[in-house]
Amino acid sequence: MKITKRQIKRIIREMNPDGTISPDEDDQREDLLAHAEVAIDELIQYVIDEADRIGGGFRSPGIRAEVFKLMGEKIHRARFPYTARQEDARSSAKVAAGMRS
Repeated sequence: MKITKRQIKRIIREMNPDGTISPDEDDQREDLLAHAEVAIDELIQYVIDEADRIGGGFRSPGIRAEVFKLMGEKIHRARFPYTARQEDARSSAKVAAGMRS
């Protein structure tokens, strides 16, 4: 999506001295961060509890590691969608090449 010069001028006019656009942007960002932190902490605790329930003391560390690795990959894909698409294409090509062998 291309941004026009008119849109850029409008954004600059609306911008506050601190670089924010809306007057309550900082408050909203802080609320989002706080909510995300709570949700992430709850998810981590859920993973730990379920891994312990499923695998007990011996297998739960491996189950947790598997889930945390998946979470890291998902976060990486969300942060860098273009790079993730390239990696997915490479993985698909490798799988397809392996099937032909």
